[in-house]
Order: sequence, then structure tokens, then C-alpha cells
Amino acid sequence: MDEQKAPIVGDRNTVELYFDNVGQIHYINGNIKLDMLTIDPSAPQQPAGFIGTRIVMSLQSFLNSFEAAKNMIDKLVANGVLSQTSNK
Repeated sequence: MDEQKAPIVGDRNTVELYFDNVGQIHYINGNIKLDMLTIDPSAPQQPAGFIGTRIVMSLQSFLNSFEAAKNMIDKLVANGVLSQTSNK
């Protein structure tokens, strides 16, 4: 049996996906399911879009990705790409 290797950064076989938005996030049977939305090019005025892909991951993977997203936001704020605002 062939063992799967983790993709190397920059590996030409790595698939990149683009989504216009995140729809609903569900917790079902111990997994997190993220509905990734794509805007219909024939109806761009409808911002909700449609589910183009669903990403399913373990709870731990979701928490790890959330932490990675928080770290990226901190870097973007530090580099002036985003500005930090408070919600009052």
C-alpha cells in the first residue's frame, strides 16, 4: 500500500480553492462542516450565493484553523493591512 505524503508548500499538485464567503457552520457527528459559498456570476446582486463546496474537518482541526486565522489577523493588523476596531 502506498503511503500518502503531506503536500510540500509549493508542490504543483496542491489544489487551491477560492470561495466568495462562508455560509453556515455545522457541528454534526463530531465534525465541523463549513458551507463555502460561491456567488452566481449571473446574479451577483444576490450576495448569499450557493454552496459550492463543503469542508468537513474534526473539531480539533477546526480549532487549529481558527487559531491560525487569529494569528494571520494579528499579522495583518501589525502590518497595517487591517485596522483593529472595537465592537461596542
